Formats: sequence, structure tokens, C-alpha cells
Amino acid sequence: QKQFLRVDPSSRDGVRSDVSVLENASVSGGTKESYRRQMGEFMKRENVGNINCHAIELDQKLVSHFDRLYLEGKGFSAGQKLLAALLFFLPVYGSAGRLNLPRAQRALRGWKKRRPGTTRRPLPWCVICGSALELTLRGLLMVDCYLRPSECVNLTAIQVVARQKGRGINSTAFHLNPDYLMRPSKTGELDESVLVSRSWIGEMLEVLARRKVPTSRMWNFDLAALRQQFLVSAANSGVKFLKPVLYMGRHSGASLDRLENRYSLEEGRKRGRWRSAASVSRYEKRALVQDVLRRMRVSDRAFCQRAERVLEGVLKRGLRIA
Repeated sequence: QKQFLRVDPSSRDGVRSDVSVLENASVSGGTKESYRRQMGEFMKRENVGNINCHAIELDQKLVSHFDRLYLEGKGFSAGQKLLAALLFFLPVYGSAGRLNLPRAQRALRGWKKRRPGTTRRPLPWCVICGSALELTLRGLLMVDCYLRPSECVNLTAIQVVARQKGRGINSTAFHLNPDYLMRPSKTGELDESVLVSRSWIGEMLEVLARRKVPTSRMWNFDLAALRQQFLVSAANSGVKFLKPVLYMGRHSGASLDRLENRYSLEEGRKRGRWRSAASVSRYEKRALVQDVLRRMRVSDRAFCQRAERVLEGVLKRGLRIA
């Protein structure tokens, strides 16, 4: 049987998608663009773009491309992402499809054995505090509330739900992905919520939200600016050697809360809005928190520990909270 890979000259990367409107809605715009880039690179490098490709030939070309990426030093996650992209555009090769790619699947298993994926190290709380001297509340929130970077960027003042102690609501909360914005989460959910664990962070968040127009964003920055500032603050805190990424904030929150027994595994799953306990186990690495501290230079560790002691006061003075 044949399954065709087609090209569209009007497309930016040559990949033509025949998926339906609802299938397109199954992944975010950013993910879809990533899929298109990966497929475009594969089709160009393996000379797939202008031929009708038989399933057996496609399987062989994927194996060849996997070997190329492996020899270039890429981790096996690069192969996983390419395969996910291909299955999005050509679902006939999926687990429920009529075609399969046995050699590519076997090569991916071998790739994982040869070069297993590296674990993202969780950041100790003192390092979070050291970074927050520059990232301020937004950096703390990604850790305290397990926020995805995009959720932090898009947070508006009206999504901050203030405490109402007279009614027994003693914690500040977020109304994430509200239905009126029609902007679902990464997993397609609307109307999610999460409580702020540390009361002093919630207090400052409420003060900041009251000073904003309800529909305005809490911070005036985009994802690229957040990433750049995060990299700078991580370097200043002495953890550049970890090759930090923004999702470290979310995963560090889960690791720190499990380390301090703040939440059970199931509570952490709900808090992170992960669909399975396996996801929490994969992302929280509490045993590695101390390993990060051990690997830091003495001067960097001392800087972060001082930041932990003074951060609350520094942030409150910045907001002029008595």
C-alpha cells in the first residue's frame, strides 16, 4: 500500500497538510509550526519532498534520518518529535492506522539505549530566589503554581482570585484558561484553577492585580523576553551549567513540594494538571535538588542563600507593601 507525502510550493516549508479543521485544533499553533519545521527538514535532507513514497521506503528514510541525527549528537527526543510530527500529518502510520514503521520504531529504541534523554535538574528554592531578584513575582509563580511559561505570560489581572477569609477562602488562586478567552491549556482544558501555596507570594500578587485594569496582562513581556531574562537570571545565580529552560520552573515546583512533603503525589498531579501519575513521576526529581546545590560553586550558592533570606522584603518594598 502507498501513503503519499506531498509538497505544496505555496507552503513556507513545503509540507502540505490535509488534516481537517478539528484535527488541526487538536494541537496548539506553536506545536503545529514545530511539526511543520521538523517535517520540512526531514523531507529536504532525505530527498522525500518530490516523490510518492511507499511505506517501506518511508520507513527506510526515517531510519537513515535517525542515524544522521544520532551521529550529529542529537538526543533520541529529536526522533520522537519527528515521529510525532509525521503521525500528525500522516495518521495512517499511527497505532490505530493501517500502516506501520517497524524499522523506525526499532531504531528509536536503539537510539534511546545509546543516548538516553537527560533529566532536567530541579532548581533548589534558594536558586529560585536568586533568580527572582530579576524575574520578580513571575519567576516565583512558575515554581509555586507549576505554571507553564505561556500561562505565566498570558496571565491577566482578572484571573487572580483574591482571598476571602470571612468566607473561608484563605489562599490566593488563579483561574487559568477561562472559557471566555477560548484559549485552552496545552492539554485542551478550559477553566482550570490552582492555589498559590506561599501566602506572601499570594499577598503581593493580589496587590499587583488590584493596580491593573482587570483585562490587562499582569506583566508586559512575551515568551521570548521571559526566556531571555530567565537565562540571564539563571546565569547570575550560578546554574548556567544546567542548560536551563523555562519549564524548569514548573518541574522544580513539583520537586520542591514533594521534597518538603507539601503535597502528595496525587495532589501534585492535580496541581500540575497532569493527566497521569506517571507524568508527575517523570517530572519531579526531588532527590536531585541537593545534587544541584552540591555542584554549584561556593560563591554562587552563598549568593542564592542570601537572596532567599532577603527576597520577600525586597519584593514587598518594590510593591510598597508595609
